[in-house]
Amino acid sequence: MRRLLMVVTCCALAAGAALLAPGLAAGQETPPAGDPVASSEITAAGEPAPAGTDETVPVDGAAGLVGVTWDGDPGATFRIEVSEGDGTAVEPVAIEAPDGGPDAGTAEANGTAVRARAASVSEPVAVSDPTQVRVVVTGGAPEHVSLVSVAAADPPAPVPSPAEASLAGGAVALGLGAGVALWRNRGRLRRHGVVVTVVTLAGTLALAGCVGSGSSSQQYPPGQPPIRTRAQWGADESLRCTQPDYADGVRYALVHHTVNENGYTADESNSLVRNIYTYHTRVNGWCDIGYNFLIDRFGTIFEGRAGGLDRAVIGAHALNFNTNATGVAIIGDLTSVTTSSATHSSLIELLVWKLSAHAVDPYTPISKNGVVFDPISGHRDVNQTSCPGDSFYPSLGSIRSAVRPRVFFGDPRGNLEVLQRSGSGVRAAGWAVDPEAFTYPTAIRVTRLEGDQVLGTFYADIARSDISRLYGPRYGSRHGFDGTVPMSGSGNVCVTAIDIGAGSDRVLGCARL
Repeated sequence: MRRLLMVVTCCALAAGAALLAPGLAAGQETPPAGDPVASSEITAAGEPAPAGTDETVPVDGAAGLVGVTWDGDPGATFRIEVSEGDGTAVEPVAIEAPDGGPDAGTAEANGTAVRARAASVSEPVAVSDPTQVRVVVTGGAPEHVSLVSVAAADPPAPVPSPAEASLAGGAVALGLGAGVALWRNRGRLRRHGVVVTVVTLAGTLALAGCVGSGSSSQQYPPGQPPIRTRAQWGADESLRCTQPDYADGVRYALVHHTVNENGYTADESNSLVRNIYTYHTRVNGWCDIGYNFLIDRFGTIFEGRAGGLDRAVIGAHALNFNTNATGVAIIGDLTSVTTSSATHSSLIELLVWKLSAHAVDPYTPISKNGVVFDPISGHRDVNQTSCPGDSFYPSLGSIRSAVRPRVFFGDPRGNLEVLQRSGSGVRAAGWAVDPEAFTYPTAIRVTRLEGDQVLGTFYADIARSDISRLYGPRYGSRHGFDGTVPMSGSGNVCVTAIDIGAGSDRVLGCARL
């Protein structure tokens, strides 16, 4: 038996239905050749559809999604019953206008970004080989009710593997990052690594036991995980707005689920994403697919909204909370089941990379539009919705615990392993990494602290295989330091890793010598 896949985009769709393709008249129409969207009127324009209104219409068997559009009461509710090609009647699905959508006041929300919109649009319901759909009005007072169906075309070429996508995307992101870092700091480039400054502090400081107090927690590189690009899942780029909208940065992540059945195959994942994309652009009239990323039950990560994997692209997944967010949708229904281990792992890796790429502090709560929420939250934390599912939502705590220690959010980190007198000087040894410097030459400024004496500077450019294992190949291994600077007499000595870019210098340790 073929199955009905319900895709409730509770996490992305706002009230407002698209006017369908130009030239479609009232009634059950056949769209122009190649048009993925078709419409069938249940009631004519201006005609009310009281509760109990019941109509069955034929649907193209190639359709992958169906939904309802209507005017009037935005709170109207419906029931959809689908018959499949083998004559099977699939279990009825209740639908309504979901929470979410573009931020208020934007061109996308006003319907001017792609095309004008009517009043309301339902969540889409994914279907398999449909023959007809029965639509029943179950509540409210809608008018001009129509059934829409989406049959997104297959991509013109075979879809490459996620690993190939990762290599291409990672190379572009790494190259751009290197270029920006080198250009911004072109006048101050010195040697590889993080500068370590040894200073003697004037006055008496109670600093006993400070040596070795620097961070030494097990962290891993926030490198980009494998991501299936839009070209690879077959996005029709003619459907979206030409220019994406960008925020001034990403400050938090919101997790969603699409609420379709969990039994889809790996081969069906690309088609699901294409159909959601087509529904969001052609039926909702949005600029693009609502989510920034999607993850299927096999752990495959999909590029969502266009504009750059590592950029702050504004989506349409959480009404009035899209700006400064990255929205990640899990393809599946997490109401009564949670994620697979593969999906769980991919979500963690994606969040570690994305939050690190924007130097997000994963510990400090966000306050926005009168709501205070965690930088890693579910859709329900900012909008009135059950998304991302009752079974999955409690696991956000473990996801935060796994993501937070690995996020690089600006400041250098490292460990002071040795700070002691050495002949007529002071020896300091350990390691330090600046997350914004990666393996590039670090721009440095050695500063004499007010009232204090700078004893000298040296660089964390010694190869350390343990650091290479800890942070991975993206950061290289040259982050160790071991140097001696002259010092006469005694005093309180501190070792500081100097920050480059957005962040603060990090004191790795102090002692009286």
